[in-house]
Amino acid sequence: VDLTQVNEPIVDQIDQTLSTVENSVEVASSYIKSRQKYHRELVGYLNKRAQLEQRYYAQLGKIVRQSQGNLADLQQQEDCLPLIGVFIQSLESDSRYAMNSNTTFNLQVTHKILQPLERKIQECEKMRKDLMHNWHREQKKLTEARSVMNNTKAKYHFYGNEVVRVKNLLSNEPFGKQAEKRKKEVIDLEGKWQESEQAFKDAVAHCNDCQYQVHETAQKSILCAFRRIIIGFDTTLKAGLENYFLLQHNFFKSLPEPVSYSI
Repeated sequence: VDLTQVNEPIVDQIDQTLSTVENSVEVASSYIKSRQKYHRELVGYLNKRAQLEQRYYAQLGKIVRQSQGNLADLQQQEDCLPLIGVFIQSLESDSRYAMNSNTTFNLQVTHKILQPLERKIQECEKMRKDLMHNWHREQKKLTEARSVMNNTKAKYHFYGNEVVRVKNLLSNEPFGKQAEKRKKEVIDLEGKWQESEQAFKDAVAHCNDCQYQVHETAQKSILCAFRRIIIGFDTTLKAGLENYFLLQHNFFKSLPEPVSYSI
């Protein structure tokens, strides 16, 4: 789906659907990483091509200058050189071509297109890592809250079972020193049972808050941020490629016409 062309209601529907998918944040992060590989491949190709053309134009300019110097020496030694004028004109055309290529095409491709795209890739990757760091931090809070809840639940059931056990012993032997000791033990266990019950309730409430924070707040906000990353880079990439092909088109239109000569 091209999110840059999708209207707002559909985007909201996509966000809502993604928020109900298991591991949606991890899936979205993996998708962005795959997209970034594609982006790097595009930018890498343009960069390598620009470097290759720069080397070509530099070498072309070098051999043009060498040939121009050699021809100048030959003209001083010999007045009559067949087609010398045509060849000199061709060399001058190649010289302008090489100079124009380096100064107007490759420099503009590098500074106006490639560098902004490379910066955008780095920016998007940093944003993705920061968002995943925040997501893992929220998940860690939820895991810790669940662990506390399970521990308090275990204590609650433990003290409840202990109260029942000691009361059963007391009902079987209600009198005597052992009975008095068990009565005190029941009171102590009931106090701990009540404390553990309140701790369990507090842990459940805290766990629910963490779960809401993860699934209703953090998850949705991170998924929306991922979508904005995708849209932002796609917009930059689209503009960069449009500028590249337009620059390429205008450059080749401005090239000098080949030297024509008929015998």
